[in-house]
Amino acid sequence: MITLQTKRLTLHPCTANDVTRLQQQHYDNGPEVQHHLMSVASDPSLLYWGSWLVMTKDG
Repeated sequence: MITLQTKRLTLHPCTANDVTRLQQQHYDNGPEVQHHLMSVASDPSLLYWGSWLVMTKDG
């Protein structure tokens, strides 16, 4: 899996584990993000194509 890193950030493609974790965290991401997460969860072929997570290096 490709991962990009800067001094402060790590970027990586969204995986099935990430989708599950994001859904469990119950962030108020708005309806568009929630709909996208549900789409990716129900259709694994959407994983790794265009959905990237941007995380600070400290998590």
